[in-house]
Parts: sequence; structure tokens; C-alpha cells
Amino acid sequence: MFGVNSLCHVEPTGDLNMEAMFMDNETGRRCRKEMYGNERYLRSMEQLLPFFQKKGAFAEDASVCAVSKKTV
Repeated sequence: MFGVNSLCHVEPTGDLNMEAMFMDNETGRRCRKEMYGNERYLRSMEQLLPFFQKKGAFAEDASVCAVSKKTV
């Protein structure tokens, strides 16, 4: 949820690429800051995190998470 969502909300720039995201240098830090610090991503997390919290996704035993249970 966190990785894909951040990629969906980041503004496209010439510096962003999957390799840079994992680099342990200034380029990598800048890339991660753009991905996880942009306003669109943060607004989406403000909506998603409480939803998943209520569904039990962050419980110690996430197997009880209502999101993962399918109903027929």
C-alpha cells in the first residue's frame, strides 16, 4: 500500500526511478522525500490509514483483518 500509493501520487520528474529509490545517497534521499513527502500522497494516507486501522490491519495478528476476509 505505501510503496505503490507513493508512486501513484508522485509528480513525474527526470530524477525519479526505481533504482534511485533504493540508493543510500543524496539522490536516493531526495527521491524518497519526493515520493513520501508530497501533498497528494500525504492526503491519501490521511484517508487510508484510519480506514485500515478500523479494519484491524495494524493489529498484532493481522490475520483477523476484516479487509482480508472475503464474503460471499
